[in-house]
Amino acid sequence: MKSFFLALTFLSVIPIPPFFWQGEDRVERALRWFPVIGGLLGVLTFLFFYACKLFLSTKSSFIFSLFFYHLLNGGLHLDGLADFSDAFFGAKKNEMRFKEILKDSHIGVMGVFAIIFYFLSIISLSENVSLSIYFFITLGMSGRTAIVIFATNSRSLFTDGLGRLFIEKSRNVELYFAVFTYLLTMAFSGTFFLATAIVVIIFSLFFKYYILKRFGGFSGDIFGAGCCLVEVLIFILFAGN
Repeated sequence: MKSFFLALTFLSVIPIPPFFWQGEDRVERALRWFPVIGGLLGVLTFLFFYACKLFLSTKSSFIFSLFFYHLLNGGLHLDGLADFSDAFFGAKKNEMRFKEILKDSHIGVMGVFAIIFYFLSIISLSENVSLSIYFFITLGMSGRTAIVIFATNSRSLFTDGLGRLFIEKSRNVELYFAVFTYLLTMAFSGTFFLATAIVVIIFSLFFKYYILKRFGGFSGDIFGAGCCLVEVLIFILFAGN
């Protein structure tokens, strides 16, 4: 279980005493728990949403819970979305320029625009979504499963960083475990949830193919951007149901 707590330290700001994860020398084992950690973050967000509803309207409660959701992961994926957007729109098909911008910690205009678009689209779509605990679990699990798909049998864009570590050490067994956990949970949630999971997996594979073909590899920031895109996709699918 040390790999579980190690994954929790990677994907959240929840304080975990080192005793629970120190000694786990195979970082790649944490990947198998990514969907489970995502589901846990979804449950915590739903509980926060439910508590807010005791005092606020549904829309206000959702907005607060959305910020809580990203506070739980320390804004990790939003940072990736911003950096990737800056690099994608600023590089103008120049691969070296793309890497330079992606490495820059400063957020540019397109990064700000991407974050604004992310929140506005999700808040707007949420009005047509049934905000049940199953939805929040799906939201949390889908993006983290996508990260496992991106990392496995992939290539690293840089020679350093945590993203490179996951990519180089990832194994198919971690991917199979993560995807099986994701699909099994969605199957128990209902037919529509299972269909949604299949769409997410297909989208993730297409995104992975595009990134590898266009830029030659992934980084932690691209993982985060892909996770956010999957979350927007979840809202679109549920709003259209």
